Formats: sequence, C-alpha cells, structure tokens
Amino acid sequence: MRKSLVVLIGLIVASGLLLGPRPSEAVVNTCSVNGIYNLNGYGQNNTRIGGTVTFTQPGTCTLAGTFTSSITFKSDGGAESTLAVSGTYLVGSDTTTTITATSGAVATIGGLCSQRDSNDLCNALHIAGDIPGVTTVTMTMTKAALTGAAGPTGAGRGRRRRGRHGGHRRDGGGRGHRRDGGHRRHGGHRRDGGGRGHRRDGGKRRLCPHGGLPES
Repeated sequence: MRKSLVVLIGLIVASGLLLGPRPSEAVVNTCSVNGIYNLNGYGQNNTRIGGTVTFTQPGTCTLAGTFTSSITFKSDGGAESTLAVSGTYLVGSDTTTTITATSGAVATIGGLCSQRDSNDLCNALHIAGDIPGVTTVTMTMTKAALTGAAGPTGAGRGRRRRGRHGGHRRDGGGRGHRRDGGHRRHGGHRRDGGGRGHRRDGGKRRLCPHGGLPES
C-alpha cells in the first residue's frame, strides 16, 4: 500500500513538471499597462478632468515605467486649464497601480488596473488621490485601442440597400423588375387601362379567329 502511494505521488509530481504552469495563472506587472489611454474624471468642486496619458513600459517588467500626459481641468464657471504631467508608474502582481508625478505636479496617486485581456494587458485604470495645489481627483483611464475584443463585422458582402418594397434595389427595381416593383401601374393592365385582350372601358374584345386585329 505504501509503495503504491509513493508511486502515485511520483506520477502526480512528474505530470506537473511536464505540463508546466497552468494557463490560468495570471502574470500582471508594469508591462500590463502600456500605450495611450484616454483620461476622464472629476475633481473637487465639480471640476471636470480629461486628457490623454501615454505609458511606456520598462525593459524589465517588474520595475517602474515612465509616463507623459496632457491633462485638462475645467471647473464650473471657470476657464479651462491644461497641465503637462510626467513621471513614473508601477503595477503590482495584484493589479495595484501607483503613479508618481515628478514634473508638472508632484504627487503620488494610485488605484487598480482592470479589464485584462488574454495576454494580461490592462484596458483600464481606476485612479484616485490628491494632487497638492491642484485638486483631489478620481479618474478612469481607458486604453485608446482596446485589446482582446473583436470589432464590428460590417455590412454583408455585395448586398444592396433594401428599398421600400423589400429585396429590391434602392431605386425600387430589382433584377429584371421595374421601379414600381415588377407590376404595371394598373395592377397588370396597360397604362391606358386596357390589358391583354381587354378594352379600356373594361369590356372584353373579341379576337379575330385568324389572329388578326381584334374586332370592336
């Protein structure tokens, strides 16, 4: 029994070594945030905050990366102002994110990265903190080019825009159809009111038995 247990444990360990790390094990670090992000948020006194932030990942993903930004502030009744802020950022394996501004403003704010794709790249950041001399902020940064999601498929190939009669071209005529939908103006009769073998007054014409002109 003991020998069988030892063999079983050995097989489990060996299979674990062969399979390697499980795919479900996420790897989040500073390189999970990279590129241009659109910024939206609010500060004290209903101050509207917007702009863009460009993150540049480091060569070693466990170290801090750098960022530059152009941030606009607009309070109620006040003029809009723009602040160019740059500094460093760091993302931990638990998705905690720390942003340290060293130019344009001096502050350390933080939050979380979220909306990770299959490559553990973060499509969003949720940041809050106090920027001394400016305002207390709460912001969401969304990646300008989202990753991990399929875009719209677009219109069907070679399909025409349907008209009011359904299945016809926009000008009303399908293949081999007239603009009025394939029917004559008077429901199968000629425009002058006379259909095939009919008089305009609705009475039937008598056809000549020899295929000549119809008799009146």
